[in-house]
Amino acid sequence: MGVTFYGEYIKGIRETAGLSMEKAAEGICSIQTLYRAENNKAGLSPLVFQGIISRCGGSLKVFPEFANWADFECYYELSKVELWAKAWQVDRAYKCLEKIKNLNFADNRLHYQKYLYYAAYLMNRNASKEYLVIGGTLEKALRITKPYIDLRNIEDALFNDIELRIIASIAENMLMLDKNNAKTVSAICESIIEYIKTSPFSELDRIKLLIRIKKPLVLSLLLLKEYQEALNVAADIRQKTLEVAEDEHLIEVTFLFGLSEFLTDNEDVGIHYMRAAVFSSDAVKAQFVRKAMHLLNWLDIKSPEVEEALEYCPSLKEYEGPNLSAELPKDTNEVLEDSEEIVTYGKIIRRRRKEQKLSAKALSNGLCTESALSKIENDKVTPDLFLARALLQRLGMSDEPFIFFASKAEEDMYVLEREFVGVERHFREKIPEYLEKMKKMAEIANNRLFLQKINGDIIFHGKGASKSERLLKNLRETLRDFNMVRVLEYRLSNDEISDAFAYCQTVREDASVAQSTKYLYCIYEYVKQKFLDDFYLRNMKPMIVSCLINTLGVQDRYDEIMELMPVIQDEFNHLDIHEMPVMYAHVSEICARRSNAYSLKEYALYAYYLFSLEDSRFEKRFINNIREITGADITYCY
Repeated sequence: MGVTFYGEYIKGIRETAGLSMEKAAEGICSIQTLYRAENNKAGLSPLVFQGIISRCGGSLKVFPEFANWADFECYYELSKVELWAKAWQVDRAYKCLEKIKNLNFADNRLHYQKYLYYAAYLMNRNASKEYLVIGGTLEKALRITKPYIDLRNIEDALFNDIELRIIASIAENMLMLDKNNAKTVSAICESIIEYIKTSPFSELDRIKLLIRIKKPLVLSLLLLKEYQEALNVAADIRQKTLEVAEDEHLIEVTFLFGLSEFLTDNEDVGIHYMRAAVFSSDAVKAQFVRKAMHLLNWLDIKSPEVEEALEYCPSLKEYEGPNLSAELPKDTNEVLEDSEEIVTYGKIIRRRRKEQKLSAKALSNGLCTESALSKIENDKVTPDLFLARALLQRLGMSDEPFIFFASKAEEDMYVLEREFVGVERHFREKIPEYLEKMKKMAEIANNRLFLQKINGDIIFHGKGASKSERLLKNLRETLRDFNMVRVLEYRLSNDEISDAFAYCQTVREDASVAQSTKYLYCIYEYVKQKFLDDFYLRNMKPMIVSCLINTLGVQDRYDEIMELMPVIQDEFNHLDIHEMPVMYAHVSEICARRSNAYSLKEYALYAYYLFSLEDSRFEKRFINNIREITGADITYCY
């Protein structure tokens, strides 16, 4: 029951791309299935919808609907695999893959395709030398939707996002298997690059796909001794990685950039960036160090300065590969039709809320009426994108794993908001321009939740007195009686946590550091609650702890900072590279004040190279602070 039909949307995207139904559906579903969907006679499972829309270069935003709870769980676990794979956390990703396997891929071959892709991708990230197994796994994954593809001749071929990811991995594996494949791989990469450039993907999706396919291109150019061209490509994708805050590739791309500099006779620069990648990997417990060592050996490069960093290489872990002789799932969940088993957005909200024994009043507080929430949970009303994600987030679920069907205005706001993440991190001079664009969009669309978020950002990044009071007022647009010391009594969306966190920071300016610290501990207790999942914690927890360490350091409360170190090292350091250099910089300064030379060297190394990884403007300030404390230059650490 409650299947949402979006036939006109699919048909419009397909026709805009100039594709026939045969071309759009090829390998993904039957023409009959697509015909029924376009004529609103049936819905499509999320991965089928994604595959078709992505091939047509369209947006993937449609409200989550699943054939049954197994379908939902497979989808959600695949999203977790992607989260952990991006962070180079191979162990955690494999555990999620096992859950998907135990669910029999929800009888959906597109789930199985992603499972195979990630199984091979994780073997690569684990620096496995089982290239034949990796190649066979990727080949089987690609043939699920492209049974007759010839990568040496892709003329007239059409690809979606997952197919292009698989091809990028195939290209890299071909190089690892045989260096003599360099020219072939270079040609494949160039062909795919041209395809991506001319395909109707969004600009953000296009950049991310280009980063992915240009990594094996850099390696092939290095093998062909076209060092300057390799450096040009590596420099370009490193810059693009920073612009779009694509942390999945940052460590690896930085290493390739350093490697290219090294082979272009810029040895000092090359060594610096290769060490930055390796030490950053160790600092965030990422499984990259082994791959870095393998790449140097593979290219027969000797560098004592980089090899010194490689002593942190973790031990190799073996994982059982997928059974390539297994039959494909029977695709019983390709089409969604009205049935009691259908899992809708409303059912997800209702089940999650009841599992947590949360009242409708507490969940809907300030977002919508209890009556509206009841209609949403019973599939009688479809919320807009921003209300939908706020409800998910208050239940401790991130909106990231889901795709949403949205109006053009909502979609534009959503995309711009995602772009703002990169701007906020690395291009602060563009912040006012982006905030002004988003505010105008929110006002035109009359979307109060998005406007509340933007107003919070404008207050935080703007100038003037009483920022904390204004942020608290903005937060009370949805939580009217909000009080920081009672934060555990509320349920907060991601935007509300962001405003609460910003409030804690500005209290330091408007009131006192001690009061700011007190409030930060309150919000820290909130994010420690068990109902928040890994997606949700990825950004918020590191930011909060980083700021907490800062305020504690100003008050010389060093013992409390050191008590937080196990949290940093064991719980979340691998989830947000961006916050880690600031944390380690503060800890380094404490070690310097306490004359703890060993720990100073370790944490200073981490801070220095994590700053270098992102070309952060804070790097010089950090070095100067340590020099001021110790009375000496600490470049010996590097």
